Amino acid sequence: MIGTLEHPHRLQKGEKVNQNGIFALPIEDYHTQICDGHSVSSSGLRLITSKSPLHYWAEYLDPQREEQDQKSHFNLGQAVHTLFLGEEGFDEKFAIRPDEFDSWRSKASKEWKADMEEQGKFVLLPSDLEKIEGMARALAKDPLIRQHGLLAGSIERSLIWQDRETGIWLKARPDVIPAVDKTIVDLKTAGRGATDEACQRAIHEHGYHMQLALVGMGMRACLGREIEDFILLFVETSKPYAYNIKPIDQRAIYLGECQIRHALRTLAECLEADHWPTYAGNGNTAYLPGYAQNRLEQDLEGGLLPDVMNPTPYMEAAE
Repeated sequence: MIGTLEHPHRLQKGEKVNQNGIFALPIEDYHTQICDGHSVSSSGLRLITSKSPLHYWAEYLDPQREEQDQKSHFNLGQAVHTLFLGEEGFDEKFAIRPDEFDSWRSKASKEWKADMEEQGKFVLLPSDLEKIEGMARALAKDPLIRQHGLLAGSIERSLIWQDRETGIWLKARPDVIPAVDKTIVDLKTAGRGATDEACQRAIHEHGYHMQLALVGMGMRACLGREIEDFILLFVETSKPYAYNIKPIDQRAIYLGECQIRHALRTLAECLEADHWPTYAGNGNTAYLPGYAQNRLEQDLEGGLLPDVMNPTPYMEAAE
């Protein structure tokens, strides 16, 4: 294993990852095939699980796919983390559009933006900064976050390791890795609200339990540390920047790891055969949802629907 949290391994130009370890990688490099074999992150594994291998191929392997730009990798949650850990680190990573530019239409504004991106910085609008600072202030007031340092630790660290069963390389990049604690906290922006119902829906729809499970696997493989507590911190992106701290049930994490194992085996089979099937239910008979069928059966039994197998006098007369 190479690299530590304090001194992560930095790849030289053209170097590929060929050992398990902790790496300091630009986010745009993290999202490429950075290993000496096929690599996948939780986004790819969740795509296979939630949709199909064909969707994975289209997004990650299709030679004709559209390349994602730097902005697509911007993580608002990570910006909040960075601001929490110090203004200096924030200034190194992010640049705010100067007030002299009210848009990106002028030549000067485009040149400034290109220069910032060439320096490896994410360019934010003043409105983005207002949101980030608002969320950071709201979270800083919480005693659990402030006293227990839930948002403290190492950021921009990538855990990369090779799966023993399939040989596929796995990548995880948690918002923050604690130095010694056995708790992983991931911050999620909640544009649709941070109510209990909204948080549960987001966990299910986006497979956040799988994302956390993969981080747990990475901590085990790269640091020899078993994570005991997994926490999602949902924060709304508009005033008053309300938030909801949601510890995740351990059973959900276990089931997420089971889903990861299934997705890895599926991916390995697809890579070997170079065959990328569509949805798993392709060709299966479709049925009405249970609630809909029960309602229609009740309507039929109650006479609200005509029974076409037993015609009524009205139907006989019409014939």
